[in-house]
Amino acid sequence: MKSSVPILVTFPVSHFCEKARWALQFFNVEFEEAAHAPPFHRSAARGTVPALLIDESRRILGSDAIVEFAKSNATKNESAAKKPAPDAARLATMDELGVRTRQWAYFYILQDRGLALDQLAPIDEVPSNERWWLSWSIWALVPLMRSGTFFVLSLSHLF
Repeated sequence: MKSSVPILVTFPVSHFCEKARWALQFFNVEFEEAAHAPPFHRSAARGTVPALLIDESRRILGSDAIVEFAKSNATKNESAAKKPAPDAARLATMDELGVRTRQWAYFYILQDRGLALDQLAPIDEVPSNERWWLSWSIWALVPLMRSGTFFVLSLSHLF
């Protein structure tokens, strides 16, 4: 990692990644985003996404941890840093709603190969080689994504 600016590793259609991005923007924490297609997001993050890579040895995993990091590192938005954090029960409910919404969306999106490819690997957001690979392997990933197995798989040992 050459930049001193933290890198937010994301998956394009993840509500958890969106939550982390919004928190960093809200608290005016400088970051660069690196979106990756499945399963490349796991190797880029060296684990799960969202991941905020601070430097070679430090990374913050998970949207809740990134929200806390953003709040504690607020730069320009002083009033935002003083706002009380949502309680844990509310965050858990929101996260559960996000998971259920993702499952519902995947049920419909994954039925259409073209739509699935456009949602999982948008042309202007992910590296072109990842989109190409996904376009040829999506037939094998769809059953894994539907079953939830895909999110347990990690190909980081291959990269």
